Amino acid sequence: QRIFVATRSPAGTWRDPTRSAEALSFPPSAYEHQVALGPDGEEIVVWNQWRDADFSGLGVAVARRPTGEGAGDGPRDRNDLVSPAVLFSNAPQVAVNARGDAALTWYQSVGGPLMTFVSERAGPAGTFSRPDADAYVSANGAPIDGHETSNPMPASFSDGSAAVVWAQENGKGAVALYMAARAAGGTWQGPATLHDSLTPASGRARCLQVAGGPDDELVVVWQEDQGDGARVAHAKHLRPH
Repeated sequence: QRIFVATRSPAGTWRDPTRSAEALSFPPSAYEHQVALGPDGEEIVVWNQWRDADFSGLGVAVARRPTGEGAGDGPRDRNDLVSPAVLFSNAPQVAVNARGDAALTWYQSVGGPLMTFVSERAGPAGTFSRPDADAYVSANGAPIDGHETSNPMPASFSDGSAAVVWAQENGKGAVALYMAARAAGGTWQGPATLHDSLTPASGRARCLQVAGGPDDELVVVWQEDQGDGARVAHAKHLRPH
Protein backbone atom coordinates (compact mmCIF):
# COMPACT_ATOMS: atom_id res chain seq x y z
CA GLN A 1 0.00 0.00 0.00
CA ARG A 2 1.40 3.38 -1.07
CA ILE A 3 0.21 6.95 -0.55
CA PHE A 4 -0.21 9.18 -3.64
CA VAL A 5 -1.52 12.69 -4.26
CA ALA A 6 -3.44 13.97 -7.28
CA THR A 7 -3.71 17.76 -7.58
CA ARG A 8 -5.91 20.18 -9.48
CA SER A 9 -4.61 23.43 -10.94
CA PRO A 10 -6.52 26.71 -10.53
CA ALA A 11 -7.69 26.21 -14.13
CA GLY A 12 -9.32 22.92 -13.16
CA THR A 13 -6.86 20.47 -14.71
CA TRP A 14 -6.03 17.42 -12.64
CA ARG A 15 -2.52 16.02 -12.49
CA ASP A 16 -2.40 12.37 -11.51
CA PRO A 17 0.72 10.44 -10.49
CA THR A 18 2.03 8.30 -13.34
CA ARG A 19 4.67 6.13 -11.68
CA SER A 20 5.30 4.43 -8.35
CA ALA A 21 8.29 6.68 -7.63
CA GLU A 22 5.82 9.54 -7.07
CA ALA A 23 4.46 7.87 -3.93
CA LEU A 24 4.83 9.89 -0.74
CA SER A 25 5.23 6.76 1.38
CA PHE A 26 7.79 3.97 1.62
CA PRO A 27 7.74 0.16 1.58
CA PRO A 28 6.63 -2.11 3.08
CA SER A 29 3.23 -0.40 3.49
CA ALA A 30 1.33 2.76 4.46
CA TYR A 31 -2.33 3.58 5.13
CA GLU A 32 -4.82 5.77 7.12
CA HIS A 33 -3.93 8.86 5.10
CA GLN A 34 -5.51 12.29 5.67
CA VAL A 35 -5.02 15.64 3.92
CA ALA A 36 -5.47 19.26 4.99
CA LEU A 37 -5.13 22.46 2.96
CA GLY A 38 -3.49 25.59 4.33
CA PRO A 39 -4.67 29.16 3.69
CA ASP A 40 -2.26 29.70 0.77
CA GLY A 41 -2.90 26.38 -0.98
CA GLU A 42 -0.37 24.38 1.00
CA GLU A 43 -1.02 20.63 1.06
CA ILE A 44 -0.30 18.63 4.22
CA VAL A 45 -0.65 14.85 4.01
CA VAL A 46 -0.29 12.56 7.03
CA TRP A 47 -0.39 8.79 7.20
CA ASN A 48 0.59 5.68 9.12
CA GLN A 49 3.91 4.32 7.83
CA TRP A 50 5.28 0.88 8.61
CA ARG A 51 8.75 1.56 10.00
CA ASP A 52 10.25 -1.89 9.62
CA ALA A 53 10.38 -4.31 6.71
CA ASP A 54 9.03 -7.09 8.96
CA PHE A 55 5.86 -5.08 9.86
CA SER A 56 6.95 -4.75 13.49
CA GLY A 57 6.16 -1.06 14.03
CA LEU A 58 4.05 1.85 12.75
CA GLY A 59 4.71 5.59 12.93
CA VAL A 60 3.15 8.86 11.75
CA ALA A 61 4.63 10.40 8.60
CA VAL A 62 4.08 13.94 7.25
CA ALA A 63 4.57 15.40 3.77
CA ARG A 64 3.82 18.92 2.59
CA ARG A 65 3.86 20.95 -0.60
CA PRO A 66 3.87 24.71 -0.05
CA THR A 67 1.51 25.91 -2.80
CA GLY A 68 0.14 22.76 -4.38
CA GLU A 69 2.67 22.97 -7.21
CA GLY A 70 6.33 22.10 -7.51
CA ALA A 71 8.48 20.07 -5.14
CA GLY A 72 7.44 19.43 -1.57
CA ASP A 73 8.95 18.18 1.67
CA GLY A 74 8.38 14.66 2.91
CA PRO A 75 9.98 11.99 5.08
CA ARG A 76 13.49 11.02 4.02
CA ASP A 77 12.83 7.36 4.67
CA ARG A 78 10.37 5.09 6.48
CA ASN A 79 11.90 5.94 9.87
CA ASP A 80 11.67 9.73 9.45
CA LEU A 81 8.51 10.07 11.56
CA VAL A 82 7.02 12.48 14.10
CA SER A 83 5.73 9.77 16.47
CA PRO A 84 7.82 7.90 19.06
CA ALA A 85 9.47 4.81 17.56
CA VAL A 86 7.55 2.46 19.86
CA LEU A 87 4.96 -0.13 18.81
CA PHE A 88 2.10 1.18 16.64
CA SER A 89 0.54 4.56 15.87
CA ASN A 90 -3.12 4.88 14.82
CA ALA A 91 -5.48 7.22 12.96
CA PRO A 92 -3.40 10.39 12.35
CA GLN A 93 -5.44 13.57 11.81
CA VAL A 94 -4.29 17.09 10.93
CA ALA A 95 -5.89 20.55 11.22
CA VAL A 96 -4.59 23.90 9.89
CA ASN A 97 -5.68 27.40 10.90
CA ALA A 98 -5.83 30.65 8.92
CA ARG A 99 -2.24 31.53 9.95
CA GLY A 100 -0.86 28.22 8.66
CA ASP A 101 -0.29 26.76 12.15
CA ALA A 102 -1.01 23.04 12.20
CA ALA A 103 -1.87 20.42 14.82
CA LEU A 104 -1.43 16.71 14.15
CA THR A 105 -2.91 14.05 16.45
CA TRP A 106 -2.90 10.25 16.75
CA TYR A 107 -3.21 7.54 19.38
CA GLN A 108 -0.47 5.07 20.25
CA SER A 109 0.68 2.61 22.85
CA VAL A 110 4.19 3.07 24.21
CA GLY A 111 4.04 -0.05 26.34
CA GLY A 112 0.79 0.57 28.20
CA PRO A 113 -2.74 1.69 27.22
CA LEU A 114 -3.31 3.54 23.95
CA MET A 115 -2.75 7.27 24.57
CA THR A 116 -3.34 10.54 22.67
CA PHE A 117 -0.36 12.39 21.18
CA VAL A 118 -0.03 15.81 19.53
CA SER A 119 2.58 17.21 17.14
CA GLU A 120 2.49 20.89 16.15
CA ARG A 121 4.16 23.41 13.93
CA ALA A 122 4.05 27.22 13.99
CA GLY A 123 3.26 28.67 10.57
CA PRO A 124 3.98 27.28 7.10
CA ALA A 125 7.73 27.61 7.63
CA GLY A 126 7.64 25.67 10.91
CA THR A 127 8.66 22.07 11.57
CA PHE A 128 6.38 19.52 13.20
CA SER A 129 7.43 18.66 16.74
CA ARG A 130 8.33 15.09 17.69
CA PRO A 131 6.89 14.29 21.12
CA ASP A 132 8.69 11.87 23.42
CA ALA A 133 7.07 8.60 24.44
CA ASP A 134 5.87 10.08 27.75
CA ALA A 135 4.49 13.32 26.22
CA TYR A 136 0.90 12.15 25.69
CA VAL A 137 -1.97 14.47 26.63
CA SER A 138 -4.57 11.87 27.70
CA ALA A 139 -5.07 10.59 31.25
CA ASN A 140 -3.58 7.30 32.42
CA GLY A 141 -5.68 4.34 33.46
CA ALA A 142 -7.55 3.19 30.35
CA PRO A 143 -7.00 3.07 26.58
CA ILE A 144 -8.18 5.42 23.85
CA ASP A 145 -11.25 4.06 22.09
CA GLY A 146 -10.25 2.70 18.70
CA HIS A 147 -11.58 4.45 15.60
CA GLU A 148 -10.05 4.61 12.12
CA THR A 149 -11.11 8.10 11.05
CA SER A 150 -12.37 10.30 13.89
CA ASN A 151 -10.42 9.77 17.08
CA PRO A 152 -8.61 11.84 18.25
CA MET A 153 -9.62 15.04 16.43
CA PRO A 154 -7.49 18.23 16.44
CA ALA A 155 -8.44 21.89 16.07
CA SER A 156 -6.11 24.85 15.44
CA PHE A 157 -7.34 28.41 16.00
CA SER A 158 -6.48 31.78 14.46
CA ASP A 159 -5.23 33.20 17.77
CA GLY A 160 -2.53 30.51 18.00
CA SER A 161 -4.31 28.24 20.45
CA ALA A 162 -5.13 24.58 19.77
CA ALA A 163 -7.22 21.73 21.15
CA VAL A 164 -7.73 18.01 20.71
CA VAL A 165 -10.81 15.98 21.63
CA TRP A 166 -10.90 12.20 21.87
CA ALA A 167 -12.97 9.24 23.05
CA GLN A 168 -11.43 7.09 25.78
CA GLU A 169 -12.53 4.27 28.03
CA ASN A 170 -13.02 5.55 31.56
CA GLY A 171 -12.16 2.39 33.49
CA LYS A 172 -15.81 1.89 34.48
CA GLY A 173 -17.09 0.16 31.36
CA ALA A 174 -18.02 3.35 29.53
CA VAL A 175 -16.46 5.50 26.79
CA ALA A 176 -16.40 9.27 27.35
CA LEU A 177 -15.04 12.31 25.53
CA TYR A 178 -12.01 14.20 26.83
CA MET A 179 -10.22 17.37 25.79
CA ALA A 180 -6.72 18.80 26.03
CA ALA A 181 -6.02 22.41 25.07
CA ARG A 182 -3.15 24.83 24.70
CA ALA A 183 -3.44 28.61 24.90
CA ALA A 184 -1.42 30.66 22.43
CA GLY A 185 2.21 30.40 23.51
CA GLY A 186 1.29 28.02 26.34
CA THR A 187 1.68 24.34 27.12
CA TRP A 188 -0.81 21.54 26.71
CA GLN A 189 -3.25 21.02 29.57
CA GLY A 190 -5.11 17.71 29.54
CA PRO A 191 -7.40 15.82 31.91
CA ALA A 192 -5.75 15.07 35.25
CA THR A 193 -7.71 11.83 35.66
CA LEU A 194 -10.34 9.80 33.85
CA HIS A 195 -12.97 11.64 35.94
CA ASP A 196 -12.32 14.85 33.95
CA SER A 197 -14.53 14.00 30.98
CA LEU A 198 -16.71 16.21 28.79
CA THR A 199 -19.52 13.65 28.64
CA PRO A 200 -21.27 11.48 31.26
CA ALA A 201 -19.35 8.63 32.86
CA SER A 202 -21.81 6.13 31.39
CA GLY A 203 -22.74 4.80 27.98
CA ARG A 204 -20.52 5.11 24.93
CA ALA A 205 -19.57 8.38 23.18
CA ARG A 206 -17.93 7.81 19.80
CA CYS A 207 -17.56 9.04 16.19
CA LEU A 208 -16.79 12.62 17.23
CA GLN A 209 -16.22 15.52 14.86
CA VAL A 210 -14.85 18.98 15.68
CA ALA A 211 -15.02 22.35 13.96
CA GLY A 212 -13.96 25.89 14.70
CA GLY A 213 -16.84 28.23 15.45
CA PRO A 214 -17.15 32.03 15.72
CA ASP A 215 -14.63 33.77 17.99
CA ASP A 216 -12.44 30.65 18.07
CA GLU A 217 -15.05 28.46 19.74
CA LEU A 218 -14.66 24.71 19.43
CA VAL A 219 -17.80 22.88 18.30
CA VAL A 220 -17.87 19.15 19.13
CA VAL A 221 -20.48 16.69 17.83
CA TRP A 222 -20.58 13.02 18.68
CA GLN A 223 -22.68 9.86 18.72
CA GLU A 224 -23.78 8.66 22.15
CA ASP A 225 -25.48 5.46 23.31
CA GLN A 226 -26.85 5.35 26.87
CA GLY A 227 -28.35 1.90 26.37
CA ASP A 228 -31.35 3.00 24.31
CA GLY A 229 -29.64 3.10 20.90
CA ALA A 230 -26.99 5.31 19.35
CA ARG A 231 -27.99 8.82 18.36
CA VAL A 232 -26.27 11.95 17.15
CA ALA A 233 -27.87 14.51 19.39
CA HIS A 234 -25.14 16.35 21.22
CA ALA A 235 -23.03 19.42 20.59
CA LYS A 236 -20.85 21.50 22.87
CA HIS A 237 -19.41 24.97 22.32
CA LEU A 238 -16.14 25.16 24.20
CA ARG A 239 -13.51 27.82 24.66
CA PRO A 240 -10.27 25.86 24.92
CA HIS A 241 -8.04 28.83 25.77
